[in-house]
Amino acid sequence: MWSAKNAHEVAKMSAVAAGEYVRKMVDREIERAGSRDRAFDAIARRYGLTRSQIRHLRDGRAKTVEAGLFQRIRLAYLDFCERQIRALEHELAVERAMTNDTDAALDRAEGTLRQLQAANAQAKAEARSRSSNH
Repeated sequence: MWSAKNAHEVAKMSAVAAGEYVRKMVDREIERAGSRDRAFDAIARRYGLTRSQIRHLRDGRAKTVEAGLFQRIRLAYLDFCERQIRALEHELAVERAMTNDTDAALDRAEGTLRQLQAANAQAKAEARSRSSNH
């Protein structure tokens, strides 16, 4: 049953989850970009978020998150994961080209990567479906 208390709890959980998504994106982007400022700028530009939104969510200062913003952040995170999967695909393709033979470890890694791609695609489709229904 709906209550103001339940709605508040859901909003708090959404803020925690959104903060975790943003933290993961920022931490990984810092590794690539070399600084927190560049990471914030890249994420803001790529996903249409403001630096302030990123900072508040990353630092855990946001107490609630509007449902539409939560969906955008979740879709951004899934896109971010997809970008990492593509980078891994490239690394495996380079490794495969260098070995020129069958390699059981590469076969397993490529199989795992295909599973990740399928799971990520399904999660994105579900998230898009949810956001279009609201």
